[in-house]
Amino acid sequence: MPDKLSLLIIEDNAAERALIDVALDDFPSVDRRMVSSLCEAQREIDARPPDVALLDLELPDARGLEGVGWLQRRNPDLPIVVLSGFGADDLLVASEAVGLGAQDFLGKSRLAGSELMRTLQLAKMRKQREIHSLSTALRD
Repeated sequence: MPDKLSLLIIEDNAAERALIDVALDDFPSVDRRMVSSLCEAQREIDARPPDVALLDLELPDARGLEGVGWLQRRNPDLPIVVLSGFGADDLLVASEAVGLGAQDFLGKSRLAGSELMRTLQLAKMRKQREIHSLSTALRD
């Protein structure tokens, strides 16, 4: 089992938060914190930065992909996985999310525990690689 993974779940729907919680039940190495808005998320990030953020696209203070840009601008080193119930398999939305700085995009219909964990771990690794590549390029 990998080291502990600190996960910030940004989801305002209680039922969907419960589904995420259930999907992660088999993974005790995940330290979960849940918030229901971007403002709450930023307070949590400032207090204790997570390894990965799981971001819903429909929040009280952000609609659609604007939340990705908002979170990325304020926390450029934070890996973001977008979680969406609408257009979950829409390649265009997923591409736009990644273009705005997300590491991955996951439809709520594909919220199986093992797939979710794999996605979170890969997002963390992708962001670490991105940061390493940028710092290497800046040194050269």
